[in-house]
Amino acid sequence: HAEAVVLLVDAADHVERAGDEVYGFFRHGERARALLPALAEHHFVHRKATLEDVFLRLTGRELRE
Repeated sequence: HAEAVVLLVDAADHVERAGDEVYGFFRHGERARALLPALAEHHFVHRKATLEDVFLRLTGRELRE
């Protein structure tokens, strides 16, 4: 797990931690795709940003369920 976090920190434009989860944000998908083989043994989700992600990032707010 620690090696995956180091890879994200080195490659991502921005990294956030929420509890046990670590989020890596990339401006360019090529860098994220290049990292995927190294993360194959870890649980991860790879997806494009949504308008919701952009809103939350710009406002600094969070969603409440």
